[in-house]
Amino acid sequence: MSDNYGSNVPYRIQKIDVSRCTKFLGPQTTEYSTETLKRRNEYGKPKSGSLTEMRGQKASIHVFQDMLQLCEIIDIEGQIYNGANHKMILFGDLFHLYATVNDKLVGILLRARKHGYVQFEGEMLYQRRDDDVPVFLTNTLENITMDIRKKQNEISMKIIENPVATTLL
Repeated sequence: MSDNYGSNVPYRIQKIDVSRCTKFLGPQTTEYSTETLKRRNEYGKPKSGSLTEMRGQKASIHVFQDMLQLCEIIDIEGQIYNGANHKMILFGDLFHLYATVNDKLVGILLRARKHGYVQFEGEMLYQRRDDDVPVFLTNTLENITMDIRKKQNEISMKIIENPVATTLL
């Protein structure tokens, strides 16, 4: 880390070496805990090999399956919007079709957009207000299916057979 910070940065902050450690042990010392660095990278994640990690991996597989089901509905019920066989459907129509299948449409749409499978305008879609907003598949169903299956297989390979129960603090 460079020491050329300028005069507007306090001396104490200039001397902190972030690459070395993460937790300042006290106001009068420049020592850091190296254990904290290890825990910081694992913060918010379950212990490796635990039941919690296995449940999270299985939940991820299930969410990918829900995204695939959503894309299949858009592909079957949607209309072609360009020459590349990509499909689109209005959110209102999708909401009525998908309500009989699953009650978490907007959450799955957001997750599918995060992974690049669908695209729509706005941050969030609301029933009635956004009924005329088009939801687009960004790729063909075959390519989306291959990508989702690949990701599900990668997650399945990480699941261990005998997870260990973790104890509470």
